[in-house]
Amino acid sequence: MRVGKHMKGKGQVAKRAKDDDQERLIRDRARAMELAERNRILIKQKLQHLQNLRKEEEKLTTMNRGKLMSFWLKIMREVKTVQLKKDVEVLSQNHERDMDRKDAILQMLDRDLDEAEEQYQMAQRSYMLHVDQLLELQETRLEALHRSFDTDVETLSTEFKLEKEEITAQHATERKELLDIIAAVEKEERD
Repeated sequence: MRVGKHMKGKGQVAKRAKDDDQERLIRDRARAMELAERNRILIKQKLQHLQNLRKEEEKLTTMNRGKLMSFWLKIMREVKTVQLKKDVEVLSQNHERDMDRKDAILQMLDRDLDEAEEQYQMAQRSYMLHVDQLLELQETRLEALHRSFDTDVETLSTEFKLEKEEITAQHATERKELLDIIAAVEKEERD
C-alpha cells in the first residue's frame, strides 16, 4: 500500500518535470527564432543602408561628372590650348580611375554582404539542425521514461494482485479454520 502512494507521487513529479521540460524547450525555441529574426532584420537594414549609399554615390558621381565636363568644356572654349586639352584628359582619367575604384569598392561590399547573408543562412540552418537534434534527443528520453514508468506500473500492479490473492487466500483459510473451531465448540457443547 505504501509503495502505491509513493509511486503515485513520483508519477505526478515526472509529469510536472515533463511539462516543465516541454515548456522550457518551447521557450528556448521561441527565443532562438526571435534572435534569428532580429539578425535577419539587422542584415536587411545594413544591406538597405549600403544600397542607399551606393545609389547616392552613383547619383553624385553622375552629377559631378556632368559638372566637371561642362566646366572643362567652357575652359577649353575660352583658352583653346592644347595644354588644357591634355589637362582635361589627365583629370578625366583620374576621375575614371576614382570611379572605377569606388565601383570596385561598392562591388566588393556587395559581395561581402552576399557572403554575410550566406554565412547567416548557414549558421541559421546549423542552429536549427542542432535544435532539431536536441528535440529528438529529448523526445527519445521522454519515450524511455514513459516505457520505464509503464513497466514500473505493470510490475506494481502484478505485485499488488499477487499480494491481494495471498491475503484473500489467507483470509479464506483463517475464516475456514475459525468456522471449523466454532463448529467444533458448538458440537462439544451439544455433547
